[in-house]
Amino acid sequence: MSLDYNIVHPFPGRDESDPWLMMQWTESNGDDVLTLIELDDEGEHSYVMHTFRRGDSDGTVTFNVTDVEILKRLLQGGQHVLGLRQMPKEDAVTLYCGPRNADEYSSEK
Repeated sequence: MSLDYNIVHPFPGRDESDPWLMMQWTESNGDDVLTLIELDDEGEHSYVMHTFRRGDSDGTVTFNVTDVEILKRLLQGGQHVLGLRQMPKEDAVTLYCGPRNADEYSSEK
């Protein structure tokens, strides 16, 4: 099993929600899993998890949330992550860091 995680922040000045913890791993049976997690101030967590099973073209979505508004934010976070993954890295860096700082990060992977 391999595990990768990232902290994903909303774009500056566009959304005041907290960052999401994104975890991605591959199960021993080959299933790929992507989860977005949101922690609240009391330490409670909510999540949306997508499991893509080998040979299944649709996958499965599972969620556990403490509030419907949190589900909405997590789904927006998923859309945010998808958008970032589809754009060129230089554009994502410019959106997060601004055009002035983009040159500092453009050579990083």
